[in-house]
Amino acid sequence: MRYRNLVFDVGHVLLSYRWKEMMVDYGMTPGEAEDFYDMMFHDPLWLEFDLENWSYEEVAAKFIEKNPSYAEEIRYFLYHKELMPVARPGVYERIEKLMAQGRRICILSNYSSVLFDAHTKLIPFMDRILGKMVSCMIHIGKPDRRIYEALYRECDILPAESLFFDDRPENIDGAAATGMDGILVTSEEQLEQELDHLLTDTEK
Repeated sequence: MRYRNLVFDVGHVLLSYRWKEMMVDYGMTPGEAEDFYDMMFHDPLWLEFDLENWSYEEVAAKFIEKNPSYAEEIRYFLYHKELMPVARPGVYERIEKLMAQGRRICILSNYSSVLFDAHTKLIPFMDRILGKMVSCMIHIGKPDRRIYEALYRECDILPAESLFFDDRPENIDGAAATGMDGILVTSEEQLEQELDHLLTDTEK
């Protein structure tokens, strides 16, 4: 088996999200929810959030300071984190089968510790993974080569024996620069197909 280790990002790979629906439920129109999404996730503050250079509360306060007219919406969004993630049971079923074949599972993701702990509760095999490296653990995020190298040390794996699944091309490129092959995840269905190929081709 070429790829003894399968390395997964979390967001848009192991989990989907319902940020838009969450904010529409709060009372926004779909258009307002999209604008709110852009305001939150395209702000450099979100990267600091993932790197955990500031606490959860500090980041929330900084977002509110920058966008005071959205203060209540920001508080709702950040403090109802359990409403954000959506499980991908078909993906989990396939990964469980791959684990039964002897594949080892690792996590490599940009995430704050508060959101990571809350969101990954939906993933049933988290207590059986080989290991993880998350940006909040070392204050470094993908595609910086140092987080990939930290993963290899933490999990005691070789990049040449590992296959990485991520939804961002720059993160796949970052993996390649350290010697790890990658597959760009474009949808839940495409990921399921890629995992099916691994299940039926033991040379991969």
